Amino acid sequence: MNTNRLPSGTACHYIGGREGLAEALRRFTSAPLQIIDLVGSFAPTLPQVTAAASASRESVIISTRRNNLNDELGHAESSLLAAVPNSIILRCAPLDLSIPLLWAWAQATGILMSAFHTQGVAWIRTVDLAEAISRMTAADIGTRRGEVYDVTGPDCVSMAQLRDLMADQLGEDIQLSCLPPDVFAEKLLANGMPDDVARWVAEYQNTSSSPELPPTTSVLSALLGRTPSTAQLIPHDYQDRK
Repeated sequence: MNTNRLPSGTACHYIGGREGLAEALRRFTSAPLQIIDLVGSFAPTLPQVTAAASASRESVIISTRRNNLNDELGHAESSLLAAVPNSIILRCAPLDLSIPLLWAWAQATGILMSAFHTQGVAWIRTVDLAEAISRMTAADIGTRRGEVYDVTGPDCVSMAQLRDLMADQLGEDIQLSCLPPDVFAEKLLANGMPDDVARWVAEYQNTSSSPELPPTTSVLSALLGRTPSTAQLIPHDYQDRK
């Protein structure tokens, strides 16, 4: 769990397990907030968050967009809104910081395999989320306390589109396999991933790309005051492969 106060003059305090997001937040120095990130296989538990967080500080709680809210994560959200009342919740689509893992798997196996639904993912560019949070003030949080927002990137990228990008960039035939979460979890376990991590990844991919969710929302655009950037669908390490 990362509970660092971010450097270089920012008053932002990040509590979470995604170093990629913490790194993006370090690029901005204007966020006077506490950021509680509930997403990730290494995300802090509710007791850990409660112990690390300031109950009186204006906070942004980052959670997962999903269709069923009566789950363990929903309990954590409700508990935190009660324990840290000056908070809002951003239920976010997947960040593009996880895309390189999909590329690595596809290059190694020739298969883009996941538990994402075929309709795809409304990927958020990680730095856009960090910038959006940096634009929030304590007063913004105070006037919106308790509110919940569904946050996506500007486009829903189908898994076939992502597969085609991979095939073109790698110069290889890439197959597409969108599996039920329990089947995908077993594939991950067979490749050595720890049980709790494998099952979290599979369930997260499935729920965050549910076709019952709106494909995209305009929340990120409103927070940024501009059109959000397209997610980085081709990671840096693969951009010179053609």
